[in-house]
Amino acid sequence: MRKIIFLFLFGFISLSSFSKDLNESYAEVMDYFYNDDYNTSRDKALILLNEAKEASSYTLMCKLYFLLGYISEYDDDFGMAIIYYLEGSRYGQISSDESIKKTVVSIHKNLGSILGDYKHYSLAYKFIDEGVSIARSYNLSEQVESLLNNKIHEYVDESKFKDALTLIDSVRLLFPNMEQERVVKLLNKEGVAFQSIGDTRKALQSYNQVLENKASYGLDVFAICSQNIGTILEKQGQMQEAIVMYQKSIEYSIEHNFDRWEFEGYEKIGSVYYNIGKFDSALHYFQLAENLIGKGDQDPDSYEIYQYMSNVYSSQNKFETALEYRKRYSIKLEEYIAVQNKINEDEKQYNIQLLTDRYYDLLAADMEQKETERLAKFGIGGTASFFMIILSIMVYRQRRTKTLLAREINELHLTSEV
Repeated sequence: MRKIIFLFLFGFISLSSFSKDLNESYAEVMDYFYNDDYNTSRDKALILLNEAKEASSYTLMCKLYFLLGYISEYDDDFGMAIIYYLEGSRYGQISSDESIKKTVVSIHKNLGSILGDYKHYSLAYKFIDEGVSIARSYNLSEQVESLLNNKIHEYVDESKFKDALTLIDSVRLLFPNMEQERVVKLLNKEGVAFQSIGDTRKALQSYNQVLENKASYGLDVFAICSQNIGTILEKQGQMQEAIVMYQKSIEYSIEHNFDRWEFEGYEKIGSVYYNIGKFDSALHYFQLAENLIGKGDQDPDSYEIYQYMSNVYSSQNKFETALEYRKRYSIKLEEYIAVQNKINEDEKQYNIQLLTDRYYDLLAADMEQKETERLAKFGIGGTASFFMIILSIMVYRQRRTKTLLAREINELHLTSEV
């Protein structure tokens, strides 16, 4: 799982709107966080959250929920991360403190990423688009650019390659002066999209632009594009040329400690040698890959290396060793299936669609309540308008209690307020 650090966001917002005691307590919470003591930070954040609620400090509540969501995400507790992020977004949006809006946008960004991982693409796009809208309202252009790049990633992940290419063109027009690091990452996504729809010429053009751009040196995108070029060459039957590109990726990955891409480079070279019948060479590279199992942010399919090795040993008539690796493959496959089942169980437990539906219901009610309070305070519209709005809120709430959504919510055994 990717571990995105947003430490600068936690320190971005001024604490001047908090009381002195809340200010000091929040600083203590963050001290534990910055010292990587996430358990203590979470425990103290939950205590402080109750104090923030009593003080009706929406800004602090937003920050604390954001922190709790991040810690839950770090612990791979994605269900609770979604719950905390939703609450943080809700309080951040009803807060009148404009400085908290950047955190609200970041919450939308994180929600989009998690929901994309859960394959809830429509919800992911919804939060990304809303984050873009909020960011534009407060002139947070860097956040807009980041969110749109995240949306491109989700398009590629969902195999909406033409949509990805269209959005890539739009982003380039909107942000002609993008940082070069963003440029090369965008080129890689473009190459993947072209490669996936079968336009290898344009894919190679995009990948080669990455390799030629000095900004890519030091980023894992250089290794990724080298491997992608190798894959295209391999499919075209240019085996030696493919091996050269895979080797280039390996050397670069070793230099920059990209264990995952070093692993994949060995695996790809081993596959080439296996396919052309050079089993000893194939086994050599598969063994190099095996030595890296468990290192780096590897793809969940890395366990397939055991199947490849089993096939090689079978081809060499070493059936006992082949069976041993087949067993290892089966064990890893079972572990992978267990993880997927856990994801499905989480989705059933948290009912992500239901949670997001309720979030929007609560946010709508909060916004109506906020408008009512504003009218009452300033006397806009007179007494008749005030009571009409109160009445509409009462009708709205009565209607909501009669829906299936409310009944299903009561069946969720959650401790969250979402």
